[in-house]
Amino acid sequence: MKESIRVGPPPIRQEVGDPTPSRRRNVTTRKPDLPIVAGESEKHMTTSFRARKSPALRRVAAAVAGALLVGALGAGVPTGAAADSPTPTTSSTVDFDYFADVFPALADQRGSHVFESVTIERLKYILRFKEGNFAILIGDPTDAKLQAKIGLINQAAKAADVKKIYVFNPRIDGAKLNIFDWSELETQLGGDGLTYWEDEGPAATTGGTLLSLLNGDNPEPQFVRDEDGKVTAPYLFVANKDRKNGQDQDDRIVASLSDSQGAAVLATANAQDAYKAQVTSVLASAPLSVNSQFDFYKDEVNRRHLDRYTDATKYGAQILDDADNQDGWRIESLTYPETIDLLTNPLYADSDVPLLFGGTWCHNTRAVIKTVNETAQAANVSTVYNLDFSLFSTSNGRANYDHIRTSGQPVLADGKLVAPGHLYGDLFNKYLDGAVAEYAADGEEGASPNFYYPGGDVSGEVKSARRLQVPALLVYNKNHKDAQGNAQPVVDQAIRYNDNGTYTEYMSEWWYVAGRDLPNTADTTLQGTLAPGGNRLGSQRAFAREAVDEYRRVLGSLTTAAAASNVSVAESDSAISALPVGATTTLSVTVTAPTYSSYISLNTAGQDDALVDGTGAPLGKVIVSNQDGDVIAGPVQLPRATGSVSIDVPARSASDIGSVWTVSYLGHGYAIAPASTPITIGKTATVTLNELPQVSYEQEAQITAQVTAGATGTATITGLPGQPLTATISEGAVAFPLASGIAAGSYPVKVTYSGDSEYASAQSETKTLVIAKAKPVVTVTAAAYAYGKAGASAVTVTTAKKTPATGNVTLTVAGNTLSGKLNSAGAVTFALPANLAVKTQSVTVAYAGDANIAAASSTASVTVTKGKVTKVGAKVTKTPTSKKKGKVRVTVSTAKGLAAASGKVTVTAKKGKKSITVKGTVKSQRVSLTLPKLAKGKWKITAKYAGNGTYSSASSAKVTVKIKK
Repeated sequence: MKESIRVGPPPIRQEVGDPTPSRRRNVTTRKPDLPIVAGESEKHMTTSFRARKSPALRRVAAAVAGALLVGALGAGVPTGAAADSPTPTTSSTVDFDYFADVFPALADQRGSHVFESVTIERLKYILRFKEGNFAILIGDPTDAKLQAKIGLINQAAKAADVKKIYVFNPRIDGAKLNIFDWSELETQLGGDGLTYWEDEGPAATTGGTLLSLLNGDNPEPQFVRDEDGKVTAPYLFVANKDRKNGQDQDDRIVASLSDSQGAAVLATANAQDAYKAQVTSVLASAPLSVNSQFDFYKDEVNRRHLDRYTDATKYGAQILDDADNQDGWRIESLTYPETIDLLTNPLYADSDVPLLFGGTWCHNTRAVIKTVNETAQAANVSTVYNLDFSLFSTSNGRANYDHIRTSGQPVLADGKLVAPGHLYGDLFNKYLDGAVAEYAADGEEGASPNFYYPGGDVSGEVKSARRLQVPALLVYNKNHKDAQGNAQPVVDQAIRYNDNGTYTEYMSEWWYVAGRDLPNTADTTLQGTLAPGGNRLGSQRAFAREAVDEYRRVLGSLTTAAAASNVSVAESDSAISALPVGATTTLSVTVTAPTYSSYISLNTAGQDDALVDGTGAPLGKVIVSNQDGDVIAGPVQLPRATGSVSIDVPARSASDIGSVWTVSYLGHGYAIAPASTPITIGKTATVTLNELPQVSYEQEAQITAQVTAGATGTATITGLPGQPLTATISEGAVAFPLASGIAAGSYPVKVTYSGDSEYASAQSETKTLVIAKAKPVVTVTAAAYAYGKAGASAVTVTTAKKTPATGNVTLTVAGNTLSGKLNSAGAVTFALPANLAVKTQSVTVAYAGDANIAAASSTASVTVTKGKVTKVGAKVTKTPTSKKKGKVRVTVSTAKGLAAASGKVTVTAKKGKKSITVKGTVKSQRVSLTLPKLAKGKWKITAKYAGNGTYSSASSAKVTVKIKK
């Protein structure tokens, strides 16, 4: 907020605190019973992002709009989720626990101990306004005695079921700004600043000193300041603002501990148990009350708003109500030491930390605190951490020396600082790198900085820091890097980015925020001091609407995916992808993000003209980098309404031809992703691949392409096996021969023109060349063979160019399937079965194919002739006589595994010229025949097998039989 002093309800948007020496502070009359409040208004400029509205955010927006209409009618502004809405699952969290960080005894109690820090504002609020008994601990991490005791205090408190002990660190800065030790204060502050800090700010605003609030009118105070300025007092106590003694005097300390026991005294288990018993007796002295962060914010935001703006019809009723806590209050106040720990502790180095700067004293912060909480709830952000630059929560008036964000040169008194402006300067310049402000640093556009001595060392050199006004909402991540790989701990910030390179911080009023969606009519309430129907009211509300959208965007981007963006480049309204050699060129760069939109007002906050608003384009910066990644143009801020910007690209020389420069949009926080597009140096050339040939393995062919007429030099084809092929361009054409030995397959080929002294390199589109498998020549031969003997079939598979095939072949004949593998000559011989039926058999050969040769099949025939039986035997089993018949057995034998012989046999018996025959049929290779009666003498007996369809005829050897009678 700007520095100003106002009394009573101020003229809205009155601008004060001009950074130039000629500007005067505006002072108006105010109600006598209200304290002087400085600077509760700040001026604005123009630029917004949109909160990328998830369904949850849209639901909140609708709920807020409806609730604000109720508020406009004087019934308050009950916003927030509906009563039956489920609590959303938190998805963006920082596991921050200051006490676990700075007290080793609590390291294993992260998130489960009883301690909670309170600022001096919150402690005084409890002591001034809250009924009940509150457990309070005074101390800081530099106190060795507290380090020794705090773990024991936690154990005793948890055993006694104590929910909260509120811890106040009197070292407001975590160092020597110790309000409980004036001797330390005097080492840092002088003059009126020292007096101010000793008084702890204006009593009318802060309620007086802590000692006065703790002691009241008790004639025997428990808190006493000694001659050295140190407070000797209880460090652990229970306080009750309404407690009296028997004489109706304040007796606000219900119970307390003030011993000075340290680690040595508490070394034994007995001593520790005794100490915990003392702690228990203090904490169990009365039922203890709990004051939540929500209780504090609701009470103080509403109190300060209603104290200052009493006419609810103009300024709205209370800002916060219990509905704001329904899904969990998300804003948490921090002390200065806690803030430094949060920003520097390696535990949180990779965490996204939402930070809100501002305080309950600031009406501009009060205007949006409801929105910030609602947005955090809708976006499932667990905590927004809030630091008040006014350490006593007074205001930012020049005489309020607790406000660390000062302006102008640092003032000294007695050789010391009057105000601790170095706390802000160190905070901003050490940690918030990348944050921007309406009031820029010394030497920047819009300069009106916070001048300060680094570290508060007045013997050093004065430096400047950009001066954030409040409220200021940003996201911090210690290890975050931007799209160029540079450190960017401030990831995002809610601020208006003006087209001229300056910034306007979002400061509005509650009644503008609450009424931002209401019609601008004479009957509209919540209009503040601006006349109804005037365009200033519309401008103020539009500015508030834009601010709310921006808060939603910053917090919403923590838990939603970034919007994708794209970059297009044109010169003289024509899209280009290359730049010729020559002088400086002005490019028009346009960035779009199809899923991103934002509400923007093109009016200033108090402009009394017709409202001009619309949908904003992506915000951020554009750069041009060369082949080596060096930035050669920019960064240039995109205009908020168009997303298009002109950027001057340096002159190019012949040596730059072929270089690929890049036009890049750097994105914006987590809300919009970066994008880039290449731009080549040199005249634009085109390369077009002609239709690719249809070619098979071992075929010769060529690939051709067309190149821009006039381009000379060479082109290269890539994507084929082996090294790229290069060929010379002739009359706009280039040809690449395809060798016959390219393996079959698919090849993504692309032709690249290498460029010449005038034309930049270029590439064709990628096309897929298919090398088909060659068709094989399958040759099958098989010679005739006899049944019972193995045959042979020779198979050869080659290409048309006689290249042997590889792989497997199957041969099928008469239901028999044989498998074989081709040898190096592409041949294989199959042994045909000996038992094939006697006839001409069909032989089918199937080749399975290999990497380069296709599968194929072929047929042939083989003749199987009759086989030979192994033997024909005749044996007389009963010798005949002249009076009796005999028996002869004929056997026709065949090889094992072959078909058994069958068919006719004839047995002939001869003696001299006399011959007798007997015929029969062989079954199962044998037959028994009856020999007739034979006369005496020698008979020659033979058997002849007549053969069948499988076997040829055959005869047995002669058998001699002697007939004796």
